[in-house]
Amino acid sequence: MEFINKLTRWQKEIRMKIGYPLLGNLIANLHSKKYFDFIADKIPPEFLNREISDLGCGDGFATRKIKSLFKAKSIKGYEVSKYLANKAKKRGLEIELLDLGKEIPKGEMAVVWGVIHHLNNQEEALSKIRSNFNYAVFNEPIKSFWAFLDGGEPLTEPEWKNLFNKTLGDCMFLKFKDNLFVFWKK
Repeated sequence: MEFINKLTRWQKEIRMKIGYPLLGNLIANLHSKKYFDFIADKIPPEFLNREISDLGCGDGFATRKIKSLFKAKSIKGYEVSKYLANKAKKRGLEIELLDLGKEIPKGEMAVVWGVIHHLNNQEEALSKIRSNFNYAVFNEPIKSFWAFLDGGEPLTEPEWKNLFNKTLGDCMFLKFKDNLFVFWKK
């Protein structure tokens, strides 16, 4: 187990110090269109026209798609990587540097796109999101053979569902390929 923890820390360091400054979210951005296309006509109406906090916004590519897809009244991104935050600002987005592993902002609706599996204490983060928001939408990868390339720790589909239901309560789940979409409201 200690080896896995060291490997995960090593992957995170490489991603933060080399990957993000050189490539940003390039790989994720290349694959994101199919996920946005899948979810576009499945968004429950009560999740539209909200003030959105994009938790873990990366370089802002997905944030702009999320703003359009959810018909956001407003959107603000939160990102731990200064390199990605600067790229998002260049896309014209309002961004705040924030480590979601330490602090969760407050707002009307959180969109958390592929971030929870990167956090050390997933249950604590989800509990804080429950306290700080009235709505939340998540997209998380399901554990697969290729999961190690991502650097996070994706869970199996049953594990994700258990975690979300345990911390948030009643959630709506949609599965598409290797990802799980979760819609939650108070």
